[in-house]
Amino acid sequence: MEAKARAILVAAAVLLAIGCISAYTTQIHAPAVLANEDSGILTLISLNVTPGNGSVSVIGPAEVGPDTLVSARTAAAYASAYLGINQSTYNFTYDIKDNDSNVSGPSAGLAFTVLAVEALRHEQLYPNFTLTGTIDQNGNVGEVGGVYDKLAAAKASGMKYAIVPYASPSDPEYLTYYLTQQTFNIPILQVSNASEALPYVGQSGLHTVKPLQFNSTKDYHLGELPEASVGCSGCNESYFGQLANYTFNLTQQWAYAISGNLTQASRTMSANLATYESISSRGYMYAGADLAFLQFPETFVLAESGNLSMASAQYTFGNVSSYCSSLTPPQLTSTNYEYVIGGELRQQLASANLAQAQQYLNTSNTTDDIIYSLYSLAPSYAWCASSAEMYGIASEMGGSPVALSQAAKAEALAAIDSAKSALPDPIYLSAAMQAYNQSEYGAAIYAATYSQTFGMQTPSNLTVPQLASLINANAANSTFGIWPSQFANSALFSLYEANATGGGELANVTGAYTESELAANLAKANRMITGYFVPAIPESAAGSGVTAILDNQTVQIGSIESQLSEIYATLFALTLVMAVVAVLLLALLLRGRQPAGGKPAVPAKKR
Repeated sequence: MEAKARAILVAAAVLLAIGCISAYTTQIHAPAVLANEDSGILTLISLNVTPGNGSVSVIGPAEVGPDTLVSARTAAAYASAYLGINQSTYNFTYDIKDNDSNVSGPSAGLAFTVLAVEALRHEQLYPNFTLTGTIDQNGNVGEVGGVYDKLAAAKASGMKYAIVPYASPSDPEYLTYYLTQQTFNIPILQVSNASEALPYVGQSGLHTVKPLQFNSTKDYHLGELPEASVGCSGCNESYFGQLANYTFNLTQQWAYAISGNLTQASRTMSANLATYESISSRGYMYAGADLAFLQFPETFVLAESGNLSMASAQYTFGNVSSYCSSLTPPQLTSTNYEYVIGGELRQQLASANLAQAQQYLNTSNTTDDIIYSLYSLAPSYAWCASSAEMYGIASEMGGSPVALSQAAKAEALAAIDSAKSALPDPIYLSAAMQAYNQSEYGAAIYAATYSQTFGMQTPSNLTVPQLASLINANAANSTFGIWPSQFANSALFSLYEANATGGGELANVTGAYTESELAANLAKANRMITGYFVPAIPESAAGSGVTAILDNQTVQIGSIESQLSEIYATLFALTLVMAVVAVLLLALLLRGRQPAGGKPAVPAKKR
C-alpha cells in the first residue's frame, strides 16, 4: 500500500511538473444571514484545488451541514464539466471563515461554483463583490432568502456590487432586490445560470454591473382601443367610475409617500397610473382600476420601507386590522346591492388574507420575510379601503330597503359546496365560508362564484379564435349588473391586447376567457340574489332595528311591539267607554221606576 501511495505521489509530481495538473487557491466573499436576528454577516470562502482523486470537502465551521456539502460537490462537478476537465484528477477543499457563526445551508452554491471555475483556470477573483444563490448540476442558480440582511452586511464590509438569483419583475423578490439595492446603494446583478456570473467576477476582463431599474411597466396598445361595448342594464355607471377613480387616487397617494433613493419607482408608478386612467376613460373602468390595484402592493411596501422592523410591521398589521373591523355596511336596497355585497366580499377577502399575512409575519426570520409580509398585507388594506368607498357609494344611491329571504342561505351553501368540488381559490373560498358564517349570504355567493371560476380548467383543445368566440358569447350574457358588465369589458380589453401583440398570445387569451366566465357567472349570481329580495323596513324607521327573516317575509320586531301596544290601548279605551255607558243605562233604568212626585213609592197597608 505504501509503495502504491508513493507511486501516486510521484505521478502527481511529474504531472504537476509538466503542467498537466497544478494546485491553485482563490477566495471570494459570500454573505450569510443569522436566522432570528435579522442580521447578516460576510464570510470569506477560499478554495484550494490540488492534484487528487476528485474528492470534495468543506472545512472551517464547527459543523458543516449536509446541504453545504452537497452544494460544494455539485459546484465542483459543474465547474469541471463547464471547462471540460476531468474532476477525478483534482481534490477540492473549501474553507469557510465565518467568525464562529457556524454558517451552513445551500445558498453558497453559486459562490462555490465560481470559485471552482476560476481556480481550475487559474484566475483570481475581483476582491470587492459578493454573491449568493443555490446551484444545481446544470449550473442553474436558485432563489435564496435573507438578501436584504446579507447585502446590508456586504455594504458595511465595503463590497461594490452583488450577484443574486434571477427574479421576474413581477415577483416580490425583484421588489426586495430593488429596495435592497436602493437602500444600501449597492448595484445588483441578476443571473439565472452560473455561466452568466463569470464575466463579472474575474479580475481580467471584468464587466461593469449596472444597477437594477424599477420595472413594472407594460406597454399597452391604446392607439386604436375601441370604446367598451358591454353595457349594464339599469345601472348608473357613473358610480362605478367614482369607485375606479378612488382606486387610482389611493395608489397615487401612496406613490407620493415614496421618498429617498426610491423616487424612480414613484415616478414609474405615477406614469403607470396615467396609463390605467386612460384605459378606464374608454369605458374599461374595472380593467384600469384593477391594474392600479395590482400595483398597490409594490407602492405600499416602498412607502413603508422605513418601517421594516418586526415591531413596526406588527404595528402596521394592527392598524390595518382595526381599520377593516371598523367598517359597517349600510342598509341593503334593490338599487345598491352590488356595492353593499361587493363591499362585504372585500371585507371578507381582507380578513382571510390578513390572517395568512399575519401568520407569515409571525414566522419571519429575516427582513426579507417582513417585506413579503407587508407585500401580502397590502391587498387587505386596499380591499378594506375599497369597501369603505363602496359603502359610501351605496349610501348615496338609496333605493327600496330589501333583505334576503331564508332561501338565499341554502343557495349560498350550495355555491360553496360547488366551489369546493372544483379547484377552489383558497382566499375566495375562505371568504365565502366566513361570509356564510356571518349570515352575509350575498357575499358568500359572490365569493364562491369567484372561487369556482378561478379554479376551473380552461379548455386546452381550443384555438385562439375559438376562445375569442367564447369570450364574446360570455360578454353578451354579462349585462345584468355593473360587476358582470365591467368584468366582461375587462375580458374584451385583454383579448384586444392579446390580438394587438400579433395574432393573440394563448396565455393572455386564456386569462381573458376566465375573466369572461367570471362575468357571466356573476350575472347569474345577481339574478339569483335579486330573486331572493323581500321588502325590509330601513333601520332608521324601526323601533329596535332588529330584522327577522321568516319564510320570505321580513318582520320588524320593534314595529310589532308598537302595533300591539296600540291595540292594547284601543281595547282599554273601548272597555272604559263601555263601562261608562253601562253605568248611565243603569241609572236611567232606576230613574224610570220612580212616581210622579219624585219620591219613592210606599206600599199600601192592608186593612
